[in-house]
Amino acid sequence: MALTNMESTLFESIEFNYALLSALPIPVCIVTEESNIIFLNNPSNNSKISTFLSAKYEKNNWKLSPLDDSLLYNIAQLCRETGEKVFRKGTLDLQDTTTETVIVAINAVPARIDNQDLVIVTLEDLTEIEQLKGLLPICIKCNKINDKQAEKWTKIDEYIMKRSHADFSHGLCPCCAEVMMAELPPIKE
Repeated sequence: MALTNMESTLFESIEFNYALLSALPIPVCIVTEESNIIFLNNPSNNSKISTFLSAKYEKNNWKLSPLDDSLLYNIAQLCRETGEKVFRKGTLDLQDTTTETVIVAINAVPARIDNQDLVIVTLEDLTEIEQLKGLLPICIKCNKINDKQAEKWTKIDEYIMKRSHADFSHGLCPCCAEVMMAELPPIKE
């Protein structure tokens, strides 16, 4: 791929590269040959990402361990071995205060820089997207959803609020308002 003079100048600028990385909403990191992780940006909306790296923080450094058999370690190794881009989607269990399953997408691309075989990785939390996708078993009468995780039928607004950042405000549609008005006792004069 040939770059224009302007593109070449932009990519040589450290300020441009920093701004570009900072604009990305997902974490971007480099995995070195020694399995050290170097974060290239710090997106605020993906705070869970660092907790499922399965990496140890030692000597001011994040380090992956082959003994942990983590998804990130395995993808970085596969990318390094094949020399090709690797994409994987998987689930990881977070165990900080409660056990939570996170669905993550990991993209890894090999890069040879200064005679080092590096892997550039993006990490994306897909949990909300995946949880709200698909068919939901819903009651034909009361509209409650069969929440298999909670093992009970849950009101639809509670179900969605528990799995996303959505909030609900309640209103009354014209059809229901008409039915409610008809059910009210007449006003005595």
